[in-house]
Amino acid sequence: MVHLVYEDVVINLIDTPGLMSTGDTSDHSIDKQHVNNILRLLSAYDEIHAICIVLKASETRLSESLTYTLTEILRHLDKGACNNVIFIITHAGSVKFEPDETKSIFQRFVQENKLCIPFPPDKQTIYCFENDTVKYLAECKSNVLQNDRNKHRHELDWNDSVESTRKMLHYVCSIKPHSLTRIKKIYSAEQTVHILSKLVLETLMCVSKDVDNFERKKKEAETLKSQITENPANYAPGKLEDISTISETTVRRTPLGYANVVCEGDRCAKHVDGELVYPQICCEKCGALFMYFCSCMQWQGWCKVCGCEKNKHEWRTTKTEIITTHKRATKVTRPKPGEIVDSNIALQEINKAIAVCENRVKKYKAETEQMLRTCAKMNTFMRESALIEHDDKLSESLRKKIEAYEQAMGKCASNTNLMYMRRIQRQYSRFLAEERTSSSLYDLNELIQQLYCTDFPRREMI
Repeated sequence: MVHLVYEDVVINLIDTPGLMSTGDTSDHSIDKQHVNNILRLLSAYDEIHAICIVLKASETRLSESLTYTLTEILRHLDKGACNNVIFIITHAGSVKFEPDETKSIFQRFVQENKLCIPFPPDKQTIYCFENDTVKYLAECKSNVLQNDRNKHRHELDWNDSVESTRKMLHYVCSIKPHSLTRIKKIYSAEQTVHILSKLVLETLMCVSKDVDNFERKKKEAETLKSQITENPANYAPGKLEDISTISETTVRRTPLGYANVVCEGDRCAKHVDGELVYPQICCEKCGALFMYFCSCMQWQGWCKVCGCEKNKHEWRTTKTEIITTHKRATKVTRPKPGEIVDSNIALQEINKAIAVCENRVKKYKAETEQMLRTCAKMNTFMRESALIEHDDKLSESLRKKIEAYEQAMGKCASNTNLMYMRRIQRQYSRFLAEERTSSSLYDLNELIQQLYCTDFPRREMI
């Protein structure tokens, strides 16, 4: 951070790392870390006067890397920050401080993304500077010989840069500071959804399995009920015991006490009993601060151990297990030896079993709907609040899981888990569409609590 004084006003200038400057183009992990660090730094402040986007005057087209950079910066800002965004063009001496082509790049990006960021002549939001002037002064200080032509050119560039600085500082001091509250909420929502998206998906898969199990049990009970009604002599208490036994699936996560780098690439996935599992541990007890610096990762963005791309890998600090428990839904009355079975009592117990199944199915479907609706609301909150729309992490997790199953088993496969995920995907897409046509305003903390209330009872952490 740099402190400077302009007309008795103290200005704090926060210099941030540039994006796309590390050569890491595979998954932008370093860029994401830079952005996270910037947002964490901003969380210490209540307001900010200007967000400066810096671009070289040599940029003459809206390239893919430039589009990524602008998008990554602006998608973390809320819509109210439009009046506090200014553009800084460096190395402007090469275009004689008239960067029409670079200015058109900004304008094109803003128009394509339907942003309300003002441009001259409406507001003076573009400022030009020449960087080589500082180099020239350093060379002069070091007694490097300079000709008169260079001296004259750098004097002009210096004067223009000074005037541009004066105008920029005057403009920044004149605009209303922007509260960082909304930006902090967007960041909090993004981090929460990123962490919970996979956990919610795991929970929903468990719920889907249990719903199908209860619906199957209900059909078996109704069939047995018809058989007893038609022929009471064929009643077998053992069948009722089977119907009265229900199963419930839970995700259990056991802390490891360390971090493993695990590959979730399609090549490393194993298909076991209808499940896709990722047993490939590429680095056990990884001690790197960032995965980018893990010893198993090449600088080119590939894993030395399994050969998959770095963005297919994730840190795992827990061991995940799917636990199925079996319980008695109703108490079954066993006949004593030689005792004649009362079919009416049997029918009553079957009706109880059917009622239990119906109530559980109703409860689990409501739980599924609330989790999906809450995630849809959080996604809508970010979409409506941010300058540029965020990627939906739950949709992305669903898409990747479905693609992995389809690649492993074929798109026409009738795998039960694949069926569950497609059903969840359709339901979530419907809720997203409904939320995006709604004008409701949501409290972010309340939405997070809603996820806790539905998600964690089905997950065990030991």
